[in-house]
Parts: sequence; structure tokens; C-alpha cells
Amino acid sequence: MAKTVRGFYIMFGFKEIDGDIVVSGDLEYINDDEDLIQSLKAILSTRLTEFFLDTELGLDLKVITDKTANEQEIELVLVEALHQDERVEEVRNVSIDLNRETRQATISGDVLALGKMIDLADLGVLYG
Repeated sequence: MAKTVRGFYIMFGFKEIDGDIVVSGDLEYINDDEDLIQSLKAILSTRLTEFFLDTELGLDLKVITDKTANEQEIELVLVEALHQDERVEEVRNVSIDLNRETRQATISGDVLALGKMIDLADLGVLYG
């Protein structure tokens, strides 16, 4: 499994749980589908500029958590973040329901990558 992600050439992927590489006697490798999900989760759970090796990686949480946030701005930063993984072809059907009283948002949608659809809910890292 060789791929290029954000300019880095990757030969294979290691299985991670909560950001830690899984070792159970030997390092565990993952397939392309699992690697994609893991990559998208990492992008969405990293604040933009937080990762010192790549300050352009991550999600701009300032836009999402701002009191004046609107659906269009949230969708834009979400789509931009997901496209940081070069395997993402398209982000579709994004729906954002903002509750200004509770300052929470329900976000749904689909990601087309590697010819397959991934439900944003399956990534399980979106902020509310």
C-alpha cells in the first residue's frame, strides 16, 4: 500500500486507536479503507495549526465554535479540512442544524473517497 498524503509518500499504515499505534506482539497494519477513516478522523480531531510538523493540517475550530458561526462557514471549513486527504473526491449532502440557544450543531453528510461513500457520522469526531 503506497500513497501520497499531503505531499508525503506513505508505504503502509499502522493501526491506531485514539492516536496511539496498536502493538499486540507485532505492529498491526491496516487496509486502505481503514487507513482512510483513520486519516479523516485525525484531520477532524486536530485543530488547525496545532500539529507542529504540518501547521496546515486540521480543522479550523474557531469558525465552528464562534458565537456568530453560520452554516455556510462551518460547511466551508469542514469541506476544506476533509479535502486535506488527497483521496477525498467529494463531500456531499452536508447538512448543518445550528441551535444558537445551546450553541450546538448537528452536522451530517457524506464523503466520497476511494470510490466509496463514508457517512460523516461514522467518523465520530465532529464537535458540538
